[in-house]
Amino acid sequence: MQKKYKILIDGRALAHQTQSGVEVFTANIVKYLNKISDISIAKPKSKNRYLQHLWEHIRLPFIAKKYDLLYSPANIAPFWTFKNTKLVVTLHDVAYLTHPKTVSKFFYLYYKTVIPLILQRADRIVTISKASKEEIVRHYPFAKEKIDIIYNGILDSFFEKREIKKENIILYVGSLNERKNFSSVIEAFKRLPSEFKYKLVIVGNFSSNFAIRPKNILALQKAKMDENIIFHSNLDLKELQELYLKAKIFIYPSFYEGFGFPLLEAMASKTPVITSNLSSMPEICANAALYVDPNSVEDIAKKLTMLIKDENLQKELAQKGYKRASLFRWEKTAKNYLKLFEKVIEKR
Repeated sequence: MQKKYKILIDGRALAHQTQSGVEVFTANIVKYLNKISDISIAKPKSKNRYLQHLWEHIRLPFIAKKYDLLYSPANIAPFWTFKNTKLVVTLHDVAYLTHPKTVSKFFYLYYKTVIPLILQRADRIVTISKASKEEIVRHYPFAKEKIDIIYNGILDSFFEKREIKKENIILYVGSLNERKNFSSVIEAFKRLPSEFKYKLVIVGNFSSNFAIRPKNILALQKAKMDENIIFHSNLDLKELQELYLKAKIFIYPSFYEGFGFPLLEAMASKTPVITSNLSSMPEICANAALYVDPNSVEDIAKKLTMLIKDENLQKELAQKGYKRASLFRWEKTAKNYLKLFEKVIEKR
């Protein structure tokens, strides 16, 4: 920016105890914006999720009063601010409307009430894929004229070369949230011929979660009795990156994603990807993935079998995936946000 503007980042998500896509996004957009601009960050002291949201609506507008622009990167922003403060918010998706069972009743009602007010107040809305934009506009038509798409990035460390030998591993990384289609991954794996001698490695948070339905709990309990299914939780970044590199196949047949960080992480690791043909997955992966009908365990098992048998296809998808992932960099994402902030501030 030629002129020095005062920009404040809403750091509520930085105070969260969990690490989902929104928290990963917030940490990285703050990190990379900080590299190219002089920004300030405000975050609540409380570790209580409910008090953090109260802070956002009550205290944050007063903090932001001294700034030219407030940016809220994690779906929720103050539903009011002082007139002199411009507001930009990133709404990653509307999963609470498309898959309401994946959020608690409290947060469903909270999001349904507050998000329309936030979108009306915001000077610009950012989302992370064309698929998400279409879904947001379908539910909130008034947002159509002020919504922009800025794609997420991926950490440079995923592209670093490491000499790690591939193993007979099918990898899944994600929560046990119902929309992630976790139970179908396990069922499809169990249908594979025994002579393949593959392991299914599942990385995620397996603590109690309101988004885990009985179907997933049952699948989890059965899977824990299978010696060919291995569970990991709370891995650090290095451990996760090593697993991506070891895996011969990455599987992610989600029903709904705003973006899907694990897809690009696998691609950057030169691990061939099998994913859903719905939502944002085809947009993000383009021709660099093998697509399945997430509603069909049979199709998932069929595509897994096909990819395991075809080493040439594995190599082709690995090469295409690496090339595709290289288009999504945090430096580029941060620059696009900064351009948008400048545009919003200068439009007085």
